[in-house]
Amino acid sequence: MKYIITESQYKTIVESNKRVEVFQELINNEFKQIQDMCEDGDYAHCDSIPSIEYITVTDAETIPSEHNPKIILKINIMYNFMRYRDYSDFIYELQYFIRKSTGLPIDIQYDVVNLETKQ
Repeated sequence: MKYIITESQYKTIVESNKRVEVFQELINNEFKQIQDMCEDGDYAHCDSIPSIEYITVTDAETIPSEHNPKIILKINIMYNFMRYRDYSDFIYELQYFIRKSTGLPIDIQYDVVNLETKQ
């Protein structure tokens, strides 16, 4: 089956894929930095970090505004633990690290996926 799309639709698809890839790399780098800080003992909020296997960026949405533009990242936290974990403290810290390193007004929305139940 073939789909015919316009040039503007194609650009939107390609740009959004590149944007997701860029933010995925950014998230991976910041998560690695937090993991390293936990290993060195330089970080206080390490309780939930060991249970996180990886993080995937599912969408990166830009909300333009003259006064308060922002980028909303939608991510999935893939974790391996017997029961549900709340990662809101980790997300707050991750958001802080990303804002600090990039200067971008980023908000993160997340879902969690337990890999323990996928086996």
